Amino acid sequence: MKKAAACLFVFILLAALGIGLTPQSASDLFQKALTKEKAEGNLEEAIALFQQVVDKGGDEALAAQAQLHIGICYEKLGLGKARESYQKVIDRYPRQAEAVRAARENLASLANAAPRIAGGIRDFTIRRVYDGTGPEWGNGLSSDGRYLAYTD
Repeated sequence: MKKAAACLFVFILLAALGIGLTPQSASDLFQKALTKEKAEGNLEEAIALFQQVVDKGGDEALAAQAQLHIGICYEKLGLGKARESYQKVIDRYPRQAEAVRAARENLASLANAAPRIAGGIRDFTIRRVYDGTGPEWGNGLSSDGRYLAYTD
């Protein structure tokens, strides 16, 4: 009886340890990284998790999104590695149109901000005012970007 109880205990212990040792899927890691980035604000851990998703390969669309989010995290941290990360999206995942478009937009924003930072202007905000979609926006932005034309 004691031998059977000991065997059962060892089996349950190994099963419990085995649950924690099963590898996570790329999509699980991606969701965990998003939580770290957006909810917890822990960008360093989010970058590490997103990098694991990229390293796993498998799903190209998910890897492209993970690489894009690595760039976003680096940008939030104010590190120059953001450019590299965005460029990797463009170079490694050319078939992922949405991720490549977002990476190009972010690279353009960084390029526009670089002269201002180099010139000593450090108080600025980059924000999208208009994305060109939606019937409610009418004709769009003025050429200097100060006014938005719309119909009521």
